[in-house]
Amino acid sequence: MTDIDFKDVHRNSPICFNDNCPSADKCLRYIAGRQSPATLRYHLCVVPQALHGNQCELFRSAEPVRVAYGFSHSYDYVLKHDFTPMRKKLTVYLGNKRGYYKYLKGEKPLLPEQREYIEALFRRYGYEGKVVYDRMEDIYTLESMPY
Repeated sequence: MTDIDFKDVHRNSPICFNDNCPSADKCLRYIAGRQSPATLRYHLCVVPQALHGNQCELFRSAEPVRVAYGFSHSYDYVLKHDFTPMRKKLTVYLGNKRGYYKYLKGEKPLLPEQREYIEALFRRYGYEGKVVYDRMEDIYTLESMPY
């Protein structure tokens, strides 16, 4: 069974206690529920109605996700006339200026789909293979966007 640190489970991330789920041993939500502290009194939970036959609609694989942190050095290769339009597109995609800078500086992890978007944008501007990340890490995440 995967070990997770329950302090990393966001209060808005549902956890599960459904022992009857056939995918429980492979589901991060169930593992988080099993590893919840004895002091836990309430939390957002998956209800049994989420299970349809053998498939839970809120299943989250207990496999780690490869994330990247920081990509500011990617701009080292970008020409001045491309910088502003690229930054604007990424700012919109990553939510807003504040979010953009948190990702840029490596304060928030970039999920694989976010990295794909960034790399595709760099390719569209002619910078194939020029996206450079500060570091890569494997994390467990209960949501499509880690907190």
